Amino acid sequence: MSKKATAIILTVVFLFSFFPTVVLAENNEPEPQKIIEEGIREVLQLLEDSPVYTPEDLHRLRPKIQDVIEPLFGFEEITLRTLGRHARAASEKQLEKIVPLYRELLENIILNSLTPIVEHSNEPLPIPEVEITGSESRESGAVQYARVFSTARINPQNDEKRMEVKLNYRLVKREENWIVYDLEIEGVSMVGNYRSQFDDIITRQSLDGLISTLEERIRQFEEDPQKAREEVEDWLPDTDEEQNDQQ
Repeated sequence: MSKKATAIILTVVFLFSFFPTVVLAENNEPEPQKIIEEGIREVLQLLEDSPVYTPEDLHRLRPKIQDVIEPLFGFEEITLRTLGRHARAASEKQLEKIVPLYRELLENIILNSLTPIVEHSNEPLPIPEVEITGSESRESGAVQYARVFSTARINPQNDEKRMEVKLNYRLVKREENWIVYDLEIEGVSMVGNYRSQFDDIITRQSLDGLISTLEERIRQFEEDPQKAREEVEDWLPDTDEEQNDQQ
């Protein structure tokens, strides 16, 4: 599958994979796999209730998505892990700017990546079929971690148009709640990808330079949604198909 085809399904699946809902088992211990399964069901239902045909539909859907993201997704955790070694040098005021900007950047990449798709289609945005294929957990010191593995498919009944993406969720338990702190997309870590970019920007400029860069990239994605699609494609490794084309 080409990067462009993978990017299409990735942005669709990414949109619906971002928003886990914490579900407590009978013993009041949160179970990561149930969190992801319930979250996927909730957000897929959101799309079924509000089909997306146009960019305007996407923007109308955005507040509902944000209502789910805000209380449940660990953006501060994600930001600190993405900053890596630079996190200790960041002041409280800088973090207060970086965390919401990083969240907005990711939201814009997801939603604006989908804009070119709905602009050139008379069909609603496809709803993926998502299969949870397993999970694993581990402890590091007193901290509990988990990974949940999934496969998402679009057009699963049509071999010619069938698209598939492997998406793994990384979770950490903070106090009594599990939060997603990273996504592995076709083996590529979202946090790892942006950590490398952030490190380069901060090393060449500063933490304030990172803030300015995030603001500029958000503006660019809003003005030109195709740049958001290109951002997603840049994450992905070259496929065998593309390598053959280049030979």
